[in-house]
Amino acid sequence: MDDPPALVEVVQRRLDFLETLSGGAFRKHELVDEMDCSRSTVNRAIDELEDESLVTRETDGYRTTLTGRLLASSYRDFLTAAADVDDTREVLSPLGASIDLSPVALRNADTYRAAGPDPYRPLERLDSAVVDATVADIAVPTLPYPRLLDRLRNLASGDGPGSGNSTDGEIHVDPGTGENGVTLVLDNALYRHARTRFPADIAAVASAPGTTVATTDRVDVGIVVTDGVCLTLVFDDEGGLHGITESTDSAAIEWARSRVRSLASDGDEVTGELADLSENDGGDTAPGGFIGRTAAADGMSLTAQGFSVLDDDRLTREADPTGPLRASPSFAEVAAGHVVERTAPTPEGDGRQAIADRLLTGLDDGTDHALVGPPGSGKSTVCRDVAVRWHRSGRGPVLYRRGDAEGTFTAVETLRERASAADGHALVVVEDVVDPEAARTMTVARGLAERSDVSFLFDAREAAYDDPDDLSLSPADLAYRRVVETVRMPRLDAQEVERFIDHVDTTTDASLTADPTTLQEAIGVGGAGEEDGGADGGGHSSQGEVSRLVHRLAYSVAPIRGEPAARSALEDEVARAVREIAGRPAPTMDVATLLTVLNVAGADDVRSLAYALLDGTGESADGSIAGSDANLRSDASDASGTGPDAIRRALERLEGTVLVSAPDGSTRLVHEEWSALFLERLLERDPEPVVARRVGRVVTRLLSLADDPARRSRIRRVFGGDAPAIDEIERDPAEWAATTTRAVYGVGRDFPRLAGLYGRVRYSWIDLPEACPDALRERPPEWITRMYIDAGDLERATEALDAWRPASAIGEAKRQRGFGDVARRRGDHDVAMDHF
Repeated sequence: MDDPPALVEVVQRRLDFLETLSGGAFRKHELVDEMDCSRSTVNRAIDELEDESLVTRETDGYRTTLTGRLLASSYRDFLTAAADVDDTREVLSPLGASIDLSPVALRNADTYRAAGPDPYRPLERLDSAVVDATVADIAVPTLPYPRLLDRLRNLASGDGPGSGNSTDGEIHVDPGTGENGVTLVLDNALYRHARTRFPADIAAVASAPGTTVATTDRVDVGIVVTDGVCLTLVFDDEGGLHGITESTDSAAIEWARSRVRSLASDGDEVTGELADLSENDGGDTAPGGFIGRTAAADGMSLTAQGFSVLDDDRLTREADPTGPLRASPSFAEVAAGHVVERTAPTPEGDGRQAIADRLLTGLDDGTDHALVGPPGSGKSTVCRDVAVRWHRSGRGPVLYRRGDAEGTFTAVETLRERASAADGHALVVVEDVVDPEAARTMTVARGLAERSDVSFLFDAREAAYDDPDDLSLSPADLAYRRVVETVRMPRLDAQEVERFIDHVDTTTDASLTADPTTLQEAIGVGGAGEEDGGADGGGHSSQGEVSRLVHRLAYSVAPIRGEPAARSALEDEVARAVREIAGRPAPTMDVATLLTVLNVAGADDVRSLAYALLDGTGESADGSIAGSDANLRSDASDASGTGPDAIRRALERLEGTVLVSAPDGSTRLVHEEWSALFLERLLERDPEPVVARRVGRVVTRLLSLADDPARRSRIRRVFGGDAPAIDEIERDPAEWAATTTRAVYGVGRDFPRLAGLYGRVRYSWIDLPEACPDALRERPPEWITRMYIDAGDLERATEALDAWRPASAIGEAKRQRGFGDVARRRGDHDVAMDHF
């Protein structure tokens, strides 16, 4: 016992003998059989153990001493812990040495990394553990995904699949603990963030019986304990989930639950404070409408979240019969019958059925529906038609969120309550549900799926809706998406084109004589032999075909610039507009480029955002932008800045092309497809690097508003202080920068033929602002690569993949998938499998 290292060495070498003798007495010859070793080995082992007083000889054989038994048990525990830590070292690698984590939490743990080939597996395991739970003890330094709060709300309120409240009125509890409820510990910074971004959800969690919410500065690793499982959540330096460990060992669960509750006990309890938020969240319908108003401080009214309630006032406003020919129709224009009711052949082939009728029938039965189609196929018009008819029928209220609604929807609980408490059968319509800003409405629909008096109608771009990797949905919401009844927008056929012609003829008294088949060919709509929605084999894509048709008809009735009526194709009209704008004084083309990019990106209040091109240096005598680049064409201006008068004059010059008149005397942007074609014509007219550089400069100037309060103030002064677009930026510059960046690059995802606007992966002229989250900075190369793949430009896609150098394992997994997609499209299926 005088030499501890010798003692340790003996314990290590003779651990199997110590553990055997701890279980009972054995004589030497018995040990030979028990240990399956020679007599000489037994003799040496017993001699060494006796020398260290670890075993003793008794009448019935050799036994361990107390010291021997304790050392054997401790050393075995050490070996077990060492093996557990070794198995989890890749997941634990981002953690510092001072992190308070016991190896007990890792006992017999499985590990899941957020890396290829299954980077979403950690979130799936976490979601699975929480969604089926009856009790949860959670401490997190950051939210692994926003829907965690919604999961806890369901658990705490008894709405979840495994929650405590059942239809038979009994309270279900965790059989292992006999408990029911939620203990939630948040890092102080996360608590402040959650109060601002998700007040309704976190307030709903805190308001439920049996819930404790606390804050502390001691949460340095995520811990989640639910029914019979313990998860350790490890985040990287950027706040992304690096990986998780998952253990069902009782000791691990006991340690983790004790740790969370200790943090809650030592921290600051905020349960009551958060519950007060719920009381002030506009739960009672206020005068003025079904949506009601909430305290301005919490910003969680449905109005603030982009929803409006359909009422008679909206339907009886001034309606322009020709308005839907040049821009998305208003509710008043739909109500006045100024849009074509879209139809499709019946499945039986014995006639045609209105798409709105089909949707109304299913929605009336309480079935949620998604209307899916490419951009410019008329989805939003059909949705507005359904909403108007639902309101007029008296079935119940309609809550409508347009695709251009500002901000991210987070008021899950508020929308759930409003829809559930509605008089009659409530209809919730959400345009562009695949947009991350609208994605959480799917969570509400899933939570109300069993309600026959609440129906949801979603409008979705098919490319994103059909690719789960592109959807910002939780695993459960992705699963629910498969339950939602999907209705596809049909391709235009000759009969439908003829109905459009007749409608425009009747609405405008234009006496059109266009032949439907000829017009169908002129706008690039495939014939009957083309596969629905396809663009292969030289056929035409269905993307934007309705927009192309209505624009063609609009120009046939009255050309935008007052020229004699001409039946030129939309592409020719857009090309003419590009030539006209290019001949205008600077900065007209820069303003037009920014407006069209923002229009396709779905931005709102773009006239205000045009003043992002303001520069403190003012403008020159001729109104051109300071610091123009000599490498540009003579008719191209530099977007480094200009004065407000020059931008105002540029906006006036764009009226009738990029901007069209509205009935109230204001102006609005043209159809998304017109803007997309405008950008396409720019790429055809000028060298691609010139266009990419122009786009890069104007977009960079726009995004830099997130970092520049002085320029934001100058724009606000232009509008006399009333600038909603600037208000949106100043509410959360980082969130605005992230959302706008995604939207701008989303233009190329929706219209891959516009990939040239973004330059190359090796050089891009779009600079992201400092306010932009670090996690987003790695995404542009991924997006650009995917644009070229989707556009079928495999040579540039390969070039982009070669130039892309991901900084994370997830990024590298996506890059390898890109190589696989390129190989698959080239027919190299063996090579493709290697990358998948």
